[in-house]
Amino acid sequence: MFIEPPIVDAHAHIMTRRMPFHPEAWTRPDYEYSAEDYIADLDKHGVAFGVIAAASLYGDYNDYTLWALSAYKRLRATVVLDPSASARELQALRDQGVVGVRMQWKLGAPPPDFGDFLHKSFINRLADCGVHVQLNASADQLAHVLPVLQEHGVAVVVDHFGLLRAPDGMEGEGYKATCRAIEKGRTWVKNIRRLPA
Repeated sequence: MFIEPPIVDAHAHIMTRRMPFHPEAWTRPDYEYSAEDYIADLDKHGVAFGVIAAASLYGDYNDYTLWALSAYKRLRATVVLDPSASARELQALRDQGVVGVRMQWKLGAPPPDFGDFLHKSFINRLADCGVHVQLNASADQLAHVLPVLQEHGVAVVVDHFGLLRAPDGMEGEGYKATCRAIEKGRTWVKNIRRLPA
């Protein structure tokens, strides 16, 4: 029985041992958390809907997530995509239940140039298709990326409170850029909490 009004879990990674790790995966879990496990946990806690968050460990291998969306209509998901993805591909993914594209870069690495043709086109296509950008980025990366994304009218979700483990914390440019983006609209920040056992 679901709690009313309906509760939505906004962040869960699903995985099986069969899934291929990206060559640059920063960790390689030796356990599974299947779509069935996720659905069982949602039911156990009276949560009506869930959002699968793409895990960078698997790169753009979105196959299992897309299967889960087809099997469980109460789920939505973010995926990892190459920026050359066409509007037609994005719309097809949107029709399957994909609501966002997750972006993540190595800590300390500069994000891509969102001002170049490839990335500008990609961000515009995301906005046009109603697909948000989900950022798992450091404070320094957020300070660089958020103002550019704001110019293109795409909705943004910042993961993990913007990784505020940065040396300057709430005084740093990443935090300030996040607050400015929230004030302008179309930007949300989320924290991650584990469900109780």
